[in-house]
Amino acid sequence: MKDKNTSAAEKRAGEMQILYEEVLQDNHEFRKFIRSFKEKKLRLDLLTQYYSSNWKTDRDVIYAQDKEYEKYTILSEDPVFNAIEEQIILMKELTDLLNQY
Repeated sequence: MKDKNTSAAEKRAGEMQILYEEVLQDNHEFRKFIRSFKEKKLRLDLLTQYYSSNWKTDRDVIYAQDKEYEKYTILSEDPVFNAIEEQIILMKELTDLLNQY
């Protein structure tokens, strides 16, 4: 028969084994997130660059020549600005969380 110390140790070890396996899974998910984060950052950078350079010219040209310009949500100023701004806000929230880590 096991004594109380052995039973308690096995219980703690079993609980920590589960946590260890969860941490390994977390690490895998963090690696995937970091790869995904880099892709998200690139997309935001490209959209921001477009919005601050060719966007207005493209909008004016398409509005003047294309009767179906409504199909281009990108040509409306507010949705583009709001999408960029929302991602910046979300990244600030993420940064706050990471600073607590």
